[in-house]
Amino acid sequence: MGWLQSGGGGGGSFGQFVRSEVRVMLRAVGIPAKFISGISYTNSDLFPENWGAHGWAEVYFPGYGWVPFDITYGEFGWIDPTHIKFKESIDSDEPSTYYQLIGRNADLKTRSLDIKTELMQKKGYVPPQLSIEASVLKNGISFGSYNLIEATLENLNDFYYANEVYLNKPKEVKIIGNELKSVLLLPREKKKVFWIVKLDNKLDSRYSYTFPITASTLNNISAETSFTADVRKEEVSFKEVEEIAELLEEEKQKKYSGNVLLGCNSTKSEFYEYEDAEVYCNAKNTGNIFLENVDICFENNCKKLSLGISQTKNISFEINKSDTGARESTVTLRNDIVSKTSYVNFKVHDIPKIDIEKIEYPANVSYNQNFTVSFTLAKKSQSSPKNVEIVFVLNGIEKKWSINELTENQKLVLNFAGSQLKYGKNRYAISVNYHDGLKKRYNANKEFSVELTNATIMQRLVLSITPVLDMFERVGYEKIAIMLLVSAVVFIIVIIVLFRRSKRY
Repeated sequence: MGWLQSGGGGGGSFGQFVRSEVRVMLRAVGIPAKFISGISYTNSDLFPENWGAHGWAEVYFPGYGWVPFDITYGEFGWIDPTHIKFKESIDSDEPSTYYQLIGRNADLKTRSLDIKTELMQKKGYVPPQLSIEASVLKNGISFGSYNLIEATLENLNDFYYANEVYLNKPKEVKIIGNELKSVLLLPREKKKVFWIVKLDNKLDSRYSYTFPITASTLNNISAETSFTADVRKEEVSFKEVEEIAELLEEEKQKKYSGNVLLGCNSTKSEFYEYEDAEVYCNAKNTGNIFLENVDICFENNCKKLSLGISQTKNISFEINKSDTGARESTVTLRNDIVSKTSYVNFKVHDIPKIDIEKIEYPANVSYNQNFTVSFTLAKKSQSSPKNVEIVFVLNGIEKKWSINELTENQKLVLNFAGSQLKYGKNRYAISVNYHDGLKKRYNANKEFSVELTNATIMQRLVLSITPVLDMFERVGYEKIAIMLLVSAVVFIIVIIVLFRRSKRY
């Protein structure tokens, strides 16, 4: 007579070993635990079949009874409906199924179990056990930069709840460290987990990208967020992101942090360095411990405060506007038992500035010579000058151009002919008028001269007449004719009056 056994510990020998060790450790500290064998479903590529033999543990909680834990599946305190129980046993070495036969001289061969499943009935609804929100530290980064993805989970129940959270992401985004985060939540507790990610630096600089990120639990509760990337975005270093991650980790370690609310905002999201701006914070103690000697710090400025039970206090900080550009600053509230962080985003614009640079022109020209004058409007500030007006003056004659916003350096090239000048020195003036976003006016000026040195007597005569002809052209020939006619009439009247007076005498 012989016997066969099956169902000893699905998920592989290592999985069986882990579950057995967990059960042994629980019993070692006096917690009742037992081994459950059966079958379960998986879509993992590690297994040839979706359905197979599997084992998990059940732990006894006074007042609740036996609670399942499946470490292999990351299901702590619950299991999904595909777990079908066959047998409960004290030891994982005990098989769930025995096959017995009576006979002698038998040569038996086994084959793998052929498991067939069929959904017989679906009934009821399992409400979500938690809520999840996802966010990013930086909404936009440059290629090769780092970012921080944060997931906030809230237990919606009056009992403990555990789960695992992971990220779904594009292949260009690499996770630094562990991808899977295990979370244990107290009743109604809210907790944060985070991942440091790095963006690929081998992306096409001609394009701007959006990278969607999804934070999901093993039972498909998920939340989405995203960030953008292009060559014009700021570079974010690993050190910068790591410092934020350390603050979040400190907040997790100091358990009373969950009883403190801290919210901070700047008075203006964007402002110029000559404007007044502050950061206002609201701190509230929602717990039952009086908080003394709490440091609240914004950048390098720290203040002391105490927060009584259910007390709220407002704190303000002046923003250092010498550091221009987009800034994401942290406000931290700390003492021995609490650590809380709030993030403040704002942008400090520097005063817009345009310089007139690289003026190129010939010092001397001849009457028959064509020449060019070129210059560059150089943007010398991070902020973009707006409503730019370029006024070019030659011998009192103006020409104007306008640009709505100067986002980068711009070169202007003007064509001239020697016949347009006057003999001798010709004075040129360039004036650039522009504004900031608050319509404050600024100005830049440059002057230079070009000398017409080579002209014949006849050409000089033409040049002397040219201003008169230009005046005719500007004023209009009809107006000039009327003016000459009026002048002639006045002249004749004056002659007649003078002639009559002389005749009397």
